[in-house]
Amino acid sequence: MKDKIYYSINEEEFNYDCEREAIEEAIESAYPDEIAEATIWKGTAVETTYSDLFSLEWLAEDIEQRAYDNFGEHAEDFSLDLSDEQGAELEMIVCDWLNKNAAKLRFYRVSNVEKITVPLPYNP
Repeated sequence: MKDKIYYSINEEEFNYDCEREAIEEAIESAYPDEIAEATIWKGTAVETTYSDLFSLEWLAEDIEQRAYDNFGEHAEDFSLDLSDEQGAELEMIVCDWLNKNAAKLRFYRVSNVEKITVPLPYNP
């Protein structure tokens, strides 16, 4: 994803790829009799990878919990006990595999958000 710019009318959902459409929607959703300006936000889309979603901590907790659920007190003190290096290697292997083989992620984060104030009336 190459520096794709998106716009928002509520600073939460960046689902407009055209500044003009975002401005027009912001104006339409406001009460023109009561406002002198419309506000939109502009941000850069940042590609999401499985590294953003994967948690080694959650994986370890799940394995440890399943061991306890299946083996009770016999697994009470069980821990994966991975070094930082081992954990980083496992995370890299899992995330690389997911990035190559799992469904492509079709959502993104937005960074470098800036507020744009448009005086009314708006004349494109």
